[in-house]
Amino acid sequence: MLLTATFIFAFAFGYFQSLFLHIIEILGFRIPSPHIQTDYVTALLWAIALTLLLFVLPLPQNHRKPLLILWAARIGTTLIAMLFYEYKYGLDAYSYFKYSLNDSFIWRVQFGYGTEIISWISWLLNHYLPVNNSYHTLKVIFSFTGLLAAYIFYRGFTLYTQKERISFLYLLGLFPSILFWSSILGKDPVTLLGIAIYSFGVFWLLHAHSPWSLLTIAFGLFLASSIRVWSGLIFLIPLFPVYFKISSHSIFKKLTYTTIITILLLVFSNTFLTEFNIESSTELLTRAQYHSRSWSRGGSGQEVPEFHSFKDMLKFSPKGIFTALFRPLPGEINNFFGVFAGFENLILFILFLYAIYYGSSFIKKDPALLWLGSLILTWAFVYGFISYQNLGSAVRFKLQIMPHLLAFIYLLLQNHRQDKIKSFTRGAQT
Repeated sequence: MLLTATFIFAFAFGYFQSLFLHIIEILGFRIPSPHIQTDYVTALLWAIALTLLLFVLPLPQNHRKPLLILWAARIGTTLIAMLFYEYKYGLDAYSYFKYSLNDSFIWRVQFGYGTEIISWISWLLNHYLPVNNSYHTLKVIFSFTGLLAAYIFYRGFTLYTQKERISFLYLLGLFPSILFWSSILGKDPVTLLGIAIYSFGVFWLLHAHSPWSLLTIAFGLFLASSIRVWSGLIFLIPLFPVYFKISSHSIFKKLTYTTIITILLLVFSNTFLTEFNIESSTELLTRAQYHSRSWSRGGSGQEVPEFHSFKDMLKFSPKGIFTALFRPLPGEINNFFGVFAGFENLILFILFLYAIYYGSSFIKKDPALLWLGSLILTWAFVYGFISYQNLGSAVRFKLQIMPHLLAFIYLLLQNHRQDKIKSFTRGAQT
C-alpha cells in the first residue's frame, strides 16, 4: 500500500514537476536558500532514504507498518503542509539554516542555550552528511527525530503496561500538535527526544526498578535541559513522591536510588539558579515576574498580572495551569492555525474531563498515573506563567507535555474499561 502510494506520488511529481517546483519556489520565498527547487528535491531523496531505513532497522514486525504510516504522515506534513506555514511566517528555522551555511563553526555553545545548540547541530548535519545546503533536508532530518521521540515514548509506555497498544502509537504519531511541532527545524524535536528518553527511563523504573533506568533518565534530562535549562528541574521533581510510593526494595536500595535522584536534582537546580543568577527568594520572584511578562507580544499576547509575593503566584496558578494545558480555545486566535489549535484543545479538554470523571479513583493505585499526573501539574504550573501571556507560543510549548497528557487520559480510560469488564464478569458469575 505504502509502496503504491509512493509510486503514485513519484509519477504525479514527475508529470507535474515543473508546475510543482514553481509552486515550491513561490511558497518558499522567505527561505534563505539560493536554489529552492534543488533544495526541495534533495529533501525528497532524503525522505525516501529514511523510508528505506525503516525497512532495514531491526524493529518488531508489528511496529514496522505503523511507523511507515506515521513517517508518511510526517513527510506530508514536513514537505507539503508546512510550506504554507513557511510562506506566511518568518521563522527561527531560517536562522538555523543560515548558520549551517557558514564555512566554519565558531564554538560558543553553552549548556542550556538552545538556539546555539540547534545552530551547531544544523551546521554539523550540513557539513558531515550529504545535505547539500538544503533547508528542507534539515527539516526532514529533524522531523525523523520527532518520529523517533514518539516511538521511544511508546516503547516505554508498553514496557510499563506489558501490552502492545498500537492504537496509542497512532495517537502519539498522528495527534496534530505533536505531528506538526515535532517536524520543524528547531528546538522542539530535539527537546521532545530528550523528554521521550527520560520518560522511557521512568516507565522502566516503575516497571523493573532497574538502576540502569536512572542513567536513561539522566541522559534524557541532560539532552532536554541542554535546549531548555529548566527542563531538568521540572521533570525531576515528580519522581520523588512516586518513587517512595512504589518502591518495595530494601532501605539501602531506596536510599541509593533517592541519593542519585537527589544529586541529579541538585545539579539541575544549580544549573538553573546559575543561569538566571538567582541567589534569593526575592530574586526568584523578580525573575518569574520578568519572564512571565516578556512574551506578551503579538496578536495572541495578553499580559500577566504583577506578582508581589509567592501568594500572588499561587492565586494565579489555576488560571495559568489551565492556559498551559488547554488554551487557546475556539475563538481566541482567529487565524487558521489558531482555529485548528482551538478545536484540538477543546476536544482534548473534553476527553480529559471524561477520563478524570470515570477514572480518577485509579490515580493513587497506578504508579504511572501518579507520576504522569504529578508531572503534568508541575509542568503546567511553571509554564502557566509563560503560556498565559502568549497563546500562540502556548501551542508550541505544550509539545513537551502532550505525550504525557495523552498517556494519562489513555491509561485512565483503559483502567475504567477494564474495571467495567471485571464488574460485568463478576456480575455474570453470580
